[in-house]
Amino acid sequence: METNSNLDLSLLPPTNDHSSVVICPVCGLDCTHLKSVLTEQKDRGVLVTSTGTHEIDVNHSGRGSAVSINFFCESGHHFALRFQFHKGSVFAYCPIGEEFNPAEGTPDELWRD
Repeated sequence: METNSNLDLSLLPPTNDHSSVVICPVCGLDCTHLKSVLTEQKDRGVLVTSTGTHEIDVNHSGRGSAVSINFFCESGHHFALRFQFHKGSVFAYCPIGEEFNPAEGTPDELWRD
């Protein structure tokens, strides 16, 4: 995911079953979708998408390993929840990706009933 900024990831208050809804960190919309999951170690990655699991080359810019859960919202924003591990610490941040036009269709989702 190309990053142009980082924002705080927000959740709606927990429901009766103790789960929370992810809201878009750009616009606050609670209609968000899972797009993909990416794990990175050195220059190799595993990307899980709606079409399957793919081994890919990555340009991992940090030390240690990283896991990104990629989302999009129905207003056209891409964002991720990214965890990166280095020297006994796990860092979490929310990179923001490029916008898309929902009128032209939405990206593929990781899972669809």
